[in-house]
Amino acid sequence: SEESVRVMLQKVARDGYWSTGGFMMVRDIDQEPYFSAWGLQGKIASAFYLAGGKKPDFIKTGHFTVALLFGIMMALFTGFLCRQFGWAVAIAFAVMLSLSDWLVFAGRNMYLVYFLHLLPFVLSFMLFPLVLKEGRFKFWHFLCVVGGSSLIKALCYFDYSSNVVLSVAAGPLFFGVLHRRAGRE
Repeated sequence: SEESVRVMLQKVARDGYWSTGGFMMVRDIDQEPYFSAWGLQGKIASAFYLAGGKKPDFIKTGHFTVALLFGIMMALFTGFLCRQFGWAVAIAFAVMLSLSDWLVFAGRNMYLVYFLHLLPFVLSFMLFPLVLKEGRFKFWHFLCVVGGSSLIKALCYFDYSSNVVLSVAAGPLFFGVLHRRAGRE
């Protein structure tokens, strides 16, 4: 999957920024793009690639950046879990997260940008308690933030978008049941 990012960078460097039509490439620079993946992550990477002088260590920097964003998001979520449910839950989550070798691969993959897969769920879980407090953060704010993160993820690729959209219901359902809120509230 990540080879498509490398090929896109090569194609953009050779043929221009919009040479792929905004779609991710498959595995050959001269083949048709992969039309089921628009590739916002590839367009952003391409812009940095062109602006940064096409450095040979660009992919390593991309790996680091994506992994850092994933790590920051998981650290914030772990902190949230600690505040909501205590140290035991946060430690259990951190340990289980660290044991997943697949997350290590996915967390640094420039094509998957896996933090964007989990971002709508994490935002849903972390922001819905603010809606329940009935303060400045209203339900429409919640919908805009979570909906915007879902849209950004969908612009990276269309695969598994339904799973991401369904995951945003986790926060409202969990905290609605936890606080014994009626379904209409």
